[in-house]
Amino acid sequence: MLPEGKICFVELKNETGRLSSLQKNKIRELKKLGCDVIVAYSKDDVDRFISCCQEVMAE
Repeated sequence: MLPEGKICFVELKNETGRLSSLQKNKIRELKKLGCDVIVAYSKDDVDRFISCCQEVMAE
C-alpha cells in the first residue's frame, strides 16, 4: 500500500508468459477500482516497479 491508500499489484511472468483470461479480467476489475496493476516479465521490470513505488513513498 502506498500513500493516500493507493494499492499496486504486480503479476509476475517469465519472458514468454501470458496472462490467462481470468487474469486479464481481474486486472481490468482492479484498474476500474483505481488500483495500479503491472505485469512484470523480468527482474528489470520488477526493479523499475520498486523504484517507482519508492519515489511515490518519498513524496
